[in-house]
Amino acid sequence: MMRKLLMSQAAILLAIGASAVTGSVLSCPDTLDKSHEIDSRATLFYAIVPSDPPGSGNGILCGRLEAEHEGWVSLGFSNDGQMAGSDAIIGLAGSEDNNTSVRKYDLTYAATEMSADKQTLRDTRYVIEDGKIIMAFTKLLVEEGEVPISEDGKNILLYARGGDTLGWHGIDGRMSFELDFGSADVDVKVGDEVCITNYIMDQFC
Repeated sequence: MMRKLLMSQAAILLAIGASAVTGSVLSCPDTLDKSHEIDSRATLFYAIVPSDPPGSGNGILCGRLEAEHEGWVSLGFSNDGQMAGSDAIIGLAGSEDNNTSVRKYDLTYAATEMSADKQTLRDTRYVIEDGKIIMAFTKLLVEEGEVPISEDGKNILLYARGGDTLGWHGIDGRMSFELDFGSADVDVKVGDEVCITNYIMDQFC
């Protein structure tokens, strides 16, 4: 009896410890009060909600991408500004359920949808209104096997847009830029990827 009681108490302590490490599920603010103009046709509105408690790994990026475009759009996260080795959030039109049209993808020289267990985005939305795309999402800042997002420091982001079907974005349909979520300093680099022309799966380059 005493052994069962001790085991039960140990299980409770482990559960409490796990909860303290992972933290609770955080929510986005009602208004995304920060923004960055990617180019003359696209703007990213965002808010960072830091991990609570600190170090628990539950911090989130709340984002809304608005673009004067009709087709697919992508917002990627990169270590070096190149497509290969990066990951992205891609919004596709034409789905009856808007929540299923905003998904996470691994990037090489093509975009491959991540497995179901990695589709951790929340609050997703993808609509086209009056020639403008609105893609909204909530993403964890740090996820296993993905490019981490810094709460306060340089982040390298990739932006791309294309037609009705996910494919090549065209020569002027992509760019990379640096964004410090704690600062307004931005370094935009248009078309800085090395493209492999005529590559059949070269969707983003």
